[in-house]
Order: sequence, then C-alpha cells, then structure tokens
Amino acid sequence: MRLEQNDIDRLINEEIAGEISPENAALLKDAIANNPDVHALWLDKHTAFNDQDTIDWLNTEMEAPSIKAIELQTKKRRFRKRAWYAVSSAAILIIAAGSLFLLNRPYPTPVIAGNAIQLKLANGKIIDLSQEGKVQAGNISLSNQQKSLTYSAGNTGEWATLSVPAGKDYKVTLSDGTEIFMNSVTSLRFPISFNNAPTREVSLTGEAYLKVTKDPARPFIVNMQEGSVRVLGTEFNVNSYEKGNLQVALVEGKVQLKAGQDSAILERGFAATYTGRQIQTESFDADDLLSWRKGIFLFNDKALEDVFKVIPRWFGQEVVIDNPKAGKEHFTGVFDRNKTIQKNLDVLKAYNGIDYFIDENNVIHIK
Repeated sequence: MRLEQNDIDRLINEEIAGEISPENAALLKDAIANNPDVHALWLDKHTAFNDQDTIDWLNTEMEAPSIKAIELQTKKRRFRKRAWYAVSSAAILIIAAGSLFLLNRPYPTPVIAGNAIQLKLANGKIIDLSQEGKVQAGNISLSNQQKSLTYSAGNTGEWATLSVPAGKDYKVTLSDGTEIFMNSVTSLRFPISFNNAPTREVSLTGEAYLKVTKDPARPFIVNMQEGSVRVLGTEFNVNSYEKGNLQVALVEGKVQLKAGQDSAILERGFAATYTGRQIQTESFDADDLLSWRKGIFLFNDKALEDVFKVIPRWFGQEVVIDNPKAGKEHFTGVFDRNKTIQKNLDVLKAYNGIDYFIDENNVIHIK
C-alpha cells in the first residue's frame, strides 16, 4: 500500500497519541524503514514530543481530587491529543516553508541563522559552541575544544541537532567513538547515546567526512534526503548539499549506498553519485574531493555557475551571475576559506579574467 504525505502524518500523530492500530503501526514501521524522508519526519515529531517543558505542562495535575478536578483531567487528556496534532502540523509547515525558500534561490544564502555553531538538545535548549569550554546540560557533560565536541551522558534516548553555519567547520565525536567532520552549512541529527539499539543511525544535510567505529553487530547508517549509506566501520565523505543530488566517496572499507530504487556497494577509492534516477560510480582524487577539510576548494575545468555555489556556504555571501553565458564557461582555480572573499575573487580575476563587483547589500555580482 502506497502512503501519501497526509497518511504518513496521520499515522505518526496516531502513534504519538497512543491510538494507532496494529495494522497501521506495521504500515508506519515499513515506511520508516524504507523511506529516509519518513524516518527524518518521524524523528522530528518524536523529538518535539519529548520536549520536557511541554511534557511537564501537559502532565500538570490538579491539587484536589474533586469532581471538578476529574472533569478538568478529562478535558486535559482530550486537549493533550489536540495539542500534539497541532505541534506536529506546525512542524510540517515549517519544513515545507524552508523547502520552498531553498528551491526558489539558485545560490541560496546559508539556512543556518547567525554565525554561531549550535547544538540543540531534545528539550529545546540551544548551546552556543562558538566559544570553547565545558557545559553541563542535565546529565550531559559537553566539552568544546578547538572546533571539536566530545560529550558523556548516561543511557538516554534523547536526540540532538548540531548545526554549522557558513564559513565554519566542526568535528563531533559520537558516543560510540565515531568521528564526524562537518563542512559549512551542515546539520547533523544524532542520538546522545546509541544504547542497545540494533543500528546506529544519524541524519545529515550538507557535507561531512565520517570515521565510523567498527561494530559488526550494529551497522552505522547515515540518512539523507536522497538516500542512505550503510557501513560497519569505514571512512567516507558524503555530500548532499544540492536537492536531488547525493555523492558518497569511500576512502577506507566498504559501504552500501541506497537511493531511490537503486543501490550500489562501493570499494575503496570509488565515489557514487545519485542524481534522481540511478547511481553512477567512478574513481576519485582524494586530494581534490577532500580538500575542504583543509579549508580549500579546488576546481578543475568546472562551470562558473557550479564554482560559485560554494561562496554562500563558505563566506556567507550571495552570488548573482549577471551574464548567463559566463556561468556556463569553465574555469580552473582554488578558493581558500582562510582568506577573504575579495582576495579569492581577485586571484580568480587575475588568472581567469573574471570581473566582479560587490553591491551595497554585500551581494557579489559576476559581470
């Protein structure tokens, strides 16, 4: 049975409210297992459900066990279900609005607000990781040192979301020892502790390099909008910046990429690209593809319109190519995130003849 978006939304709401039938529970479980988008939506709604402040408010008890109190409790239980439906619907509207914003901008400005690296916990608390130091959040002890986050916590089923804005990169070490190096404008959703779950799963948007701790009994799965990567222990790079385009490059070990109706097993030194129809594999140059980890973006005989997609992510500035023909021309060069955008553009101008100006709104125009 094919489930539409409204059906999926309703089933998740019924599950949260505790009113889902066994048949619908089986349908929902199958959809979560086979569709990364459904899985991500399911995680988002359950995180909202686990917001401790909201739970405490909904669970507030009346002081006296009077007839009036019993009537109020009954009304409260009915309201609780309506409240969760409202929260879930609001979440969907926010996600949809964000998607429309991105689809209507050829070179989108960063979707992560401000310039702070942020960690959002399940209770809604947001921790600014732009400053080094140690933070205690409930039973979670966080240590933020040299653009790297490590933490310790008890057996908690809570999830957190780590967001890296334009112009920055960051590393997080998960509870199992897996290291994830995140590029600019990238978000990672992960469980504080994997506990005894049969799989170790995270969700990612943007680009990251992963060093997965080996655990043959528990595969590590990276869920993205266009597909998922399943590994046991390996090193690989994933890039899901562009909607409808997913790339996985394997440095060590072996991984399986699933996207759409296709799947492929990658060997060391090969990259797989999915553009909405099928997966294509080819060898790659690690020095070029992984140069972002050193703050370098190398491009060789690349169309200008593709080259300038990196500027909003790395420098937080919008780019407009005023001459459409120029966008199709191919260039070779390098962007260095450790230098100003003006210096990078000046080098590109000197070697490739590209002319530009920056207007009063800080928008870069390519002539």
